Amino acid sequence: GLACARAVVDGGGSVMLAARRRDSLEAAAASLGGRAAFVECDVTSDASVDAAVAATEGRFGALHLAVNSAGMGMAGPLTA
Repeated sequence: GLACARAVVDGGGSVMLAARRRDSLEAAAASLGGRAAFVECDVTSDASVDAAVAATEGRFGALHLAVNSAGMGMAGPLTA
């Protein structure tokens, strides 16, 4: 996610970073400079995602691209 955001910023765009942990978001946004902002978001909650989109539109006027790099891992055997 951060590498994608950096590529957008390096290309002249602006980015809104979204994740659950504010401390990680603040550091990542600061590393990207003035065209980056952040919003806390839990992608398992529709209301949280809606609020993140609204925050993005409020800050930048519109949302033109979304990159979802959220994920989770599960360990265990695969069964048929």
